[in-house]
Amino acid sequence: MTLTPTANQTPHRSVGPGMNALQHARTIPGHVSLTIEAADETTAHAMAQQLAACHNLTGPSAPWRVPGEDGVRIRLHGHLEPGAPDDGH
Repeated sequence: MTLTPTANQTPHRSVGPGMNALQHARTIPGHVSLTIEAADETTAHAMAQQLAACHNLTGPSAPWRVPGEDGVRIRLHGHLEPGAPDDGH
């Protein structure tokens, strides 16, 4: 996978009162929440760091596991780059 670096210097808006970051991503056009699922923490963390370095994303969350399921999950949050359409479609 080849990723092209971007300026990644756009300030993030803070999450609104009473909202967590996932709720924020679901309600604000142009904002996203990405969940990476991998077999192990090293792989998930490496992919999260690559994505965050090249796109307007937060760093990775702490990894978590779902009981009864294989693998690990890591979440990142972000928003569209400046000048990109952010009308929610």
